[in-house]
Amino acid sequence: MTVELDAPIVVASGHHTRGALRIHNTGTDPIVIATNGQVTAQVVDPRTGQVVGRYAGFQTLPGIYFRADAGSTVVVPVLVGTASVSPDLGYVVPAGEWAIQVVLDLEEGEGSRGQSGADRPARRRLRAPLLPITVT
Repeated sequence: MTVELDAPIVVASGHHTRGALRIHNTGTDPIVIATNGQVTAQVVDPRTGQVVGRYAGFQTLPGIYFRADAGSTVVVPVLVGTASVSPDLGYVVPAGEWAIQVVLDLEEGEGSRGQSGADRPARRRLRAPLLPITVT
């Protein structure tokens, strides 16, 4: 699969924004991405790959799934926040050119059992390539 931004993401320092990812299924089997209605990105330093920021706030957790059949593309919302997790940066990610990383939870077949005993598909986590963002 390939993952890219649907449009450039620009976010004000100390704030959050939403954008979209275009996920193209280059395989032969369908892919299903499990979300809470969006994926939440982490802001990273593109030179080092170190996580420097994230969204700080609550999110509701409904199970929302995005499916891409073989050869098709799906657009998945992404949430980007600029609360700093790096003491060197202070409270917020400063203005500049940064990157985001997202981890996609992909549904895998049927038959795995959750702790509640209910049948649920297994999940596989996939880290997408870093994607550029601008913090203003």
